[in-house]
Amino acid sequence: MLTFIHAADLHLGHPFQGLDGQLPPVWADRVQTATQQAFTSLIDRAVAEQVDLVVLAGDLFYRQAVSPRVEAVVQSGFERLAAADIPVYLSFGNHDFGNQARPDWPSNVHVFGPEVSSMTLTTKAGVSVVLTGFSYQHRHQNQAEIDHFPSRMPGSSAYYLGLYHGDVGSRTGDYAGASSGDLLAKNYNYWALGHIHQRQLLNQVPPVLYPGSLQGLSAKESGPKGFYLVQQDRDFTQAPELDFIPASPVVWQTVALDRVDSLADLKEQVQQLKITQPTLLTLTLPADLPAELRRFILAGVTVDQLRADCPDQVWPVKITIRSENEGQVAAGELKGPAWQTSLAEVVTPTAVAELLPNDLPVFLRDYFLSDEGLASLREWVNATQLGEGADHEN
Repeated sequence: MLTFIHAADLHLGHPFQGLDGQLPPVWADRVQTATQQAFTSLIDRAVAEQVDLVVLAGDLFYRQAVSPRVEAVVQSGFERLAAADIPVYLSFGNHDFGNQARPDWPSNVHVFGPEVSSMTLTTKAGVSVVLTGFSYQHRHQNQAEIDHFPSRMPGSSAYYLGLYHGDVGSRTGDYAGASSGDLLAKNYNYWALGHIHQRQLLNQVPPVLYPGSLQGLSAKESGPKGFYLVQQDRDFTQAPELDFIPASPVVWQTVALDRVDSLADLKEQVQQLKITQPTLLTLTLPADLPAELRRFILAGVTVDQLRADCPDQVWPVKITIRSENEGQVAAGELKGPAWQTSLAEVVTPTAVAELLPNDLPVFLRDYFLSDEGLASLREWVNATQLGEGADHEN
């Protein structure tokens, strides 16, 4: 049996985005310490499970230089793993690029350098593991680093594990682009991915997996966040057990309400939400609101009234109102160069990768993230918005 933890995009010390200055002290403390608490939860689970190793696939920190408080939390966590005889293998990504192992880190921490390299490990159970990865030296990694990964040695009985922080699905872009086929061709047993903040299993056997971020940092990163506990039996050809372990002490949630008749009604509906942990809440309300309620919402009064009555574990971040003409833009405004430029900036490999479902077949994922697939998506958006090309033969 081989057991390990796979996490990525921890972004330790990263401030939450989209919050105003009205947080009460209890919430200010929660958001200040959330990423560190999530990291500590990961360490707790690793020690409790006595895993064979911990894999951190990029962006341990949210920038090159971080606070002494964050450094101390990481130091303490790594020392706890060292005391439990659990090795750590990590690479730095596009946010903490150029970093190196800290002088005080214990010897159980192994950091990949700027060139693709391999390290070996023999577990207590005698399982041989070969780990291969690299760290970013610059914010952008325009080369397809996958080309430098060695293929599995023919006849090897070792477990091959690749760490890859980048855009998997397209060989273009600024973040070490590679196709799923590129990874699968290396014949590894597991690909520990990082960079995309949404959980995505791109391939079942062998697993090609984005664990997502450890803690959501904005309303765009809603829902539970955490890491994966991977358990693999000695038959490496079989799918391992992949257990997602929630670790984020704070969750972002967006709730759309279909009908709201008054402020009292809005408060009641919020009170009835089944929220069991600290949650940063965004509410989306229908367009046909009573005029007085709409006026108070637009003035920012209603969100303050909600905050005053909400339980401690809920903090309303903002209230938005759906437009009656939401999604409708004059066609003449969409035909100009500004629209086409914006479209090219929005429909990117990274943005599309975030939206593709986990169970999408690899060949379809590779297509939609290729230059041809991205072009077809942009054409589809044009046709949808402009009403062109709506008639197709089946």
